[in-house]
Amino acid sequence: MRESDHQIGLHGLALLRAKDAGDVAWHREAIRALLASADPTPRALPTLDPAAGYAAWAASYDGPGNRTMAAEEPTVHALLAPLAPGVALDAGCGTGRHTARLAALGHRTIGVDASPEMLLFARERVPGAEFRRGDLRALPAEDASADVVVCALAISHLPDLDAVGELARVLRPGGTLVLSNPHPFATAVLGARAWCRTPDGERVEIPEFAHPVGAYLEAFTAHGLVAGRCLEPTYGEQDGPVAGLPAAIVWEAQRP
Repeated sequence: MRESDHQIGLHGLALLRAKDAGDVAWHREAIRALLASADPTPRALPTLDPAAGYAAWAASYDGPGNRTMAAEEPTVHALLAPLAPGVALDAGCGTGRHTARLAALGHRTIGVDASPEMLLFARERVPGAEFRRGDLRALPAEDASADVVVCALAISHLPDLDAVGELARVLRPGGTLVLSNPHPFATAVLGARAWCRTPDGERVEIPEFAHPVGAYLEAFTAHGLVAGRCLEPTYGEQDGPVAGLPAAIVWEAQRP
């Protein structure tokens, strides 16, 4: 999907949600302007698999402008705040944004990621943490070895939720899992995707899958986890047409 097509769709959705004549007029004018300037030749963004995509994204990943992370991060941090310090595993840690928070809360923290490029930045960001290269579907950690497991905005790149079994495997009895992903509404309806620019400036997309809410509950039950809270942080006012719509889904689950 072209960027202009995406923007037209978002303004169309906002037009349906408009509450007064001023909003209606503004979104109509935005759609007219986009239609007038749009390239009529359809073009899809180039797609990179997660390994290549995150290698290209690593250097700019922590920069501003990621709307999903901006919505998700405060909710994840709020769920982590009351947890007693222990051993924490950040699965799919990326550049270590949640690893850093876990370490600041007093946890002995292990970060795992499949991308060596992302891990380079994570090690620099959280020098006191231990980092391991590994896949979400085969975590390099022993059974029941973590009091807290975090997995943030990572399982959405997998076509199913089988990796929940690995997250449950490494969690100790009484431990807590905090799992976040782009909201299925944002992925399936709004067309939200993980995207970045390559070093030469080309905009590329990393595939993501919309996992239904019921699929999470089934995965938790299948692997001995009990879902506690399900939170749905929304896009902010600064995000224009999508403001107030669900950006992420954040789960808190326990291993009895």
